[in-house]
Amino acid sequence: MSSTQKNSSQPEASNTPDLLLGLAVAPVLAGLWGGQILLEWMREVGQVSEEILRGDRLPTLNFPPSEERVGDPELGE
Repeated sequence: MSSTQKNSSQPEASNTPDLLLGLAVAPVLAGLWGGQILLEWMREVGQVSEEILRGDRLPTLNFPPSEERVGDPELGE
C-alpha cells in the first residue's frame, strides 16, 4: 500500500516538457505548411510574369503594310 501512496504523491514535473513540446508542434507544422504554400505561390507568380514578359499572351498587332519609300525627304536622301 505504501508504494501506491508514493506514486500518487510524486510531483508531475516530468509532464511539463511533454506538454510544451506538444504545444510547440502545431505552430511549427503550420509554419512549414505556410512556407510551402508561399513558395508554391511565388513560383507560380514567377512563371506567369515570365509568360507576360515573353509576350505569348499579348495581342497580335496588325500593322498596315509599309510602302517602300525611295528618296524620302525626311531621311535626307
